[in-house]
Parts: sequence; C-alpha cells; structure tokens
Amino acid sequence: MDGDGDQVSLTKNSCFTEATVFYWNYTMFYPYIVDGGLVWMLPLVFLSYCALAFALERAWYWMCYFWYSHRRQDTLAKIMCEPWQQSEAITAMMHSSDAVVLALREMLQDYPKVNLAIAERKARFFADSQVQQSRKFLDILTVIANVAGTLGLLGTVVGISLIFKSLASEDSKGVALALSTAVYTTVAGIILFLMSYLPLFFFQKLSEHLEDSLDACIQKFKDFLEVQETLQPAASKAVALANQVSATEAATDEDDEDEADEEGKKTTA
Repeated sequence: MDGDGDQVSLTKNSCFTEATVFYWNYTMFYPYIVDGGLVWMLPLVFLSYCALAFALERAWYWMCYFWYSHRRQDTLAKIMCEPWQQSEAITAMMHSSDAVVLALREMLQDYPKVNLAIAERKARFFADSQVQQSRKFLDILTVIANVAGTLGLLGTVVGISLIFKSLASEDSKGVALALSTAVYTTVAGIILFLMSYLPLFFFQKLSEHLEDSLDACIQKFKDFLEVQETLQPAASKAVALANQVSATEAATDEDDEDEADEEGKKTTA
C-alpha cells in the first residue's frame, strides 16, 4: 500500500512539473526570453511588468475620477444658483468627491473670513495638488519608454556583432543564435515602448484636461462671487430704503391717528 501511495505521489509531482514546464514554455514566452539573451531580455521583461502595473494603477485612478465627476454639472448648477446662499452651496459641495468641486469647496470654506483673492489662491493651490496627483507615476513611465528603446537597440547591436563573429568563424548555429538575440531584443524593446508610451500619452492628455477644467471652474466661480459681492451692497441699500419708507409710512399713520384723536376731542367738547 505504501508503494502505491508513493507511486501516486510521484505521478502527481511529475504531472505538476510537466504542467509547470508547459506553462513557462508556451504561455510565458520563456523560450523567446532565453533565445533573446537573459542579459538583455530579463530587464525588458521586468520593466514591462512595471509599466503594466503603473498603467493599471493610473487607469484605476482615472476610472474613479470619471465616476466622481459624472454629476459635476448638476452640482455646479446647485452651487451657483440664484438667489445664492452660501450655506446651501456648501451643503451641495459636501456630498461630492469630484476634484473640481473639492477645489471650489476649498475656495468657499473660509471665504467669509478672508477676501476673495486669498480664497482663490487657496483653491488654486489645492488644484495644483490635484493636478500633481493626476500625474503620479508618469515620470516613471517616461523613463521606462526611453529605456525600452535603448535596451532594444543595445540588444540589436550586440546581436549583430555576434553575427559577424559567428560568420568569421563559420559557425552557422552561432549566427542563428545571434540573429535571434538581435530580433527578439528589438521586438521586446518595441513592445515595452508601446506599453509605456501609449498609456503615458493618454494619461498626460487627461491630466491636461483636468488642469483646464480646474482653472475654468475656479475662474467662473470667482466671477460669480464677484457678482454676488456687487449685488449684496445694492440689496442692503434696497432693504435700508424699504425700511426707511416703512418707518416714514408708520410715522405718517401715527400723525394721522393723533390728528383724528384731537378732532374727536374737540367735537366732544
């Protein structure tokens, strides 16, 4: 019985080993890595995984950004509605995680205590931090894109030099190996360049669009608050004038009542 158990265990281990070898050979392109030269291909493979990881992280960031900003126009309409109330605007901002709305909330949060210029500077400082956050890891993708072409070209040059060396010694097998080194490193460098440059270009455009949206919305909200500042003194004067008219009318009514009382007393006398 023990022999049968050992045989079953060995069979399972051999099956696992064969499956692992098959996976590495036909799924992970391991033969191409070996034929291209481990010295040149392993850095390219490592950088390709790094580029993929950073690209997926940025993709998740922008998916969250678009999810938070899909109701931006409705929120801005509530913030800049007429008649404007600061408490209602802050309440509308509290339920949003959009970067633009957060910048406007930063601008409006201390607005009664500070003037409009200081509030605008605070909003723009917050907007700059949001733009910098949107450009996270883009420098690394830029470096990977630049290094990809360099490593691919280096592998190509080394492969060509090995080809000439093999031709000089009339080694046909060496020529084939050197040619595979040149070709595989070139292809790997091009693939790595595309994996890093295309997401980099796309994310840079999105970051520029976010920066333009922040600048436009902050300027629009600043103009709106300036209009409200000009309307508030006029509204105060109108209220004071209405109070003055009401006081004058009340005083006139009291005088009329006094005159009526005096006439009534004279008539009685």
